[in-house]
Amino acid sequence: MTKIKYELEILGMSATGHPLEGPEPPDAARAVNSTLQPATNNVYTPLAELNRHVGRTVSIRGWFVTARRIITKHGKLMMFVTLEDAGAVAEVTLFPTAYQRFGYVMERAGTYLVSGKVDDHGNIEGRRISAERG
Repeated sequence: MTKIKYELEILGMSATGHPLEGPEPPDAARAVNSTLQPATNNVYTPLAELNRHVGRTVSIRGWFVTARRIITKHGKLMMFVTLEDAGAVAEVTLFPTAYQRFGYVMERAGTYLVSGKVDDHGNIEGRRISAERG
């Protein structure tokens, strides 16, 4: 894991493996959780399986790919974040209330733990997690 860490720091990407492969210290991830409760069993739903969990609340662990902010028609900020694990990518939506609480956290590369409701209206193969609806 140390080699991947150095590659990410120096190159901005990993040449030898995915950043989420192998164990990671729990304090290395930034948590974005709609209920503000940590995942109790450290079991994360693989992103490739999100379509099986539509309508349910799940916890995911993903590597930051990109993010974009938009302004709603009511003038509030919200954010769309793309995360990936070793098998798939998914979109995380931070609605205005969640954006106020967590938007500043999800602006840079790293591992994120997100808990939220899965819906099938995402732009990435239908996989989307709504971190919180106001």
